Amino acid sequence: MTSPDTGNLWTARTPADTRQLYDDWATNYDTDMADWGYLGPARCAEMLLRHGPGGAVHDFGCGTGLAGAALAERGVTTVDGSDLSDRMLQQAQDRNLYRTLALAEAGAAISFAPDVTAVLACGVISYGAAPATLLGDLIQALPKGGLLVMTYNDTTLTDDAYQIALAQVQGSGEARLLQAEYGPQLPGQDRGCTVYALRRM
Repeated sequence: MTSPDTGNLWTARTPADTRQLYDDWATNYDTDMADWGYLGPARCAEMLLRHGPGGAVHDFGCGTGLAGAALAERGVTTVDGSDLSDRMLQQAQDRNLYRTLALAEAGAAISFAPDVTAVLACGVISYGAAPATLLGDLIQALPKGGLLVMTYNDTTLTDDAYQIALAQVQGSGEARLLQAEYGPQLPGQDRGCTVYALRRM
């Protein structure tokens, strides 16, 4: 298993290609993220604690479990996870941090355990990964009052479809933006992201 060409990470691809990319990357993923100084999980965990959670958390697109580890370091221990990549999930399983782990299917209906009050989607809703429409799907799957913490990376912040999706969930009254905070995501790649906290109305 090899690390991907970083120039290909933030480009459009099919769900099948995305799954293959992360399956192939699973063994080296944590090492590469450490080398690049990945700050996304820590920033997302801090944002989540600022506005919740008050119950169980679902780590959507959990990958190898870096966000789960960031949550555990901050005392959040009831966490479910799901991801498109089976090999990423195997790495997450080895951390022994998650209550449950499930393989996600692109386009499938989204549901969470009844006690989940917050969803974390760190590095998931982004150009080259999940489509902009996933934002609305996650909001609708949350219970009233539930919290969504997510990121838009630099490439995603310049894409109209993702900005429209963010405006739509607010304009429809489905969600209220609690906070948006721009900062570093992958310092080693000179990339940043905005971390958002949205409340399901």
